[in-house]
Amino acid sequence: MSEDSALENLRQDIRERGQTDKILPIFWILLPLVGVGVSIITGIIASVLAISTASMGFDFEPGVGFVPGPGPGSFGAFPFNPGVFTTVAVGFLGGLISTLLYVYLFYLLINRRNKHFARQSRFSEDLINYVKNVSDRKKGVDIQTGVSSLERSTRDVRYEEVEKSAGLWAILTIIPFVNLFAILYILYFLGTDYRRHEIRENGFIEDTNKVLDKLGLGGIPERRLDPIPDRSFVLYLVLTVVTLGLFGIYWLYTLITDPNNHFKHHVKWEDELIANLEVKTKQPSKQPRKESS
Repeated sequence: MSEDSALENLRQDIRERGQTDKILPIFWILLPLVGVGVSIITGIIASVLAISTASMGFDFEPGVGFVPGPGPGSFGAFPFNPGVFTTVAVGFLGGLISTLLYVYLFYLLINRRNKHFARQSRFSEDLINYVKNVSDRKKGVDIQTGVSSLERSTRDVRYEEVEKSAGLWAILTIIPFVNLFAILYILYFLGTDYRRHEIRENGFIEDTNKVLDKLGLGGIPERRLDPIPDRSFVLYLVLTVVTLGLFGIYWLYTLITDPNNHFKHHVKWEDELIANLEVKTKQPSKQPRKESS
């Protein structure tokens, strides 16, 4: 692979950010309020229908359906209030919509985790191939130790950052009894995987800067504007239970914004890196100075 081809692979990895590093809008934190809204609306409908149907009686005749009964409050031999039935139907529909929104959100969060980790792995491998090509052109620059460290980091990433099926885990969140454990595990790995990924990435960037410095190619910005903090899963779970779910809104907020901030930092250091490489690799290489005898 030529140096230009390796650089083009890096550009292609960056162009894929739009599909892999999706910035999710903050309005998703309002999702828990959907269930509350459904309950309120259902309660209002229940009250209205209960009042309206209590003013008349209903009988159920086979083959005919509901017919007015003998008097107010009478339900005949089939004590079935259509108001109650409608209320239950509306409540079920509202609960179904709320559940599907949660399933979709979990799918989005897991899917973008998988795609970002995969893209970053490809970017790291392409960057290693690029510096190897530059090293072949710039004779007399020994970067073998640095490259070995980078290659070891990429192997660790492939082992640690395995893909988790977004579809499977999203489906498990709606299966009775299983869903509680599935949701807890999803909250756990979404809250810890990005921080571990970021720590590994910091080490990779540090090693990369050493190699790039030897090759005279600039470096990667190491300072993160919003590094992912170490959030305690157990503490967040306890606070969510104690506050009857209110703290869960903030928990959901962190699962959305922590990756968002991580992706924004990627835009900064990847764009700056490519800009440096495109400028400095066009410069003629300097031959090592020969010592006079």
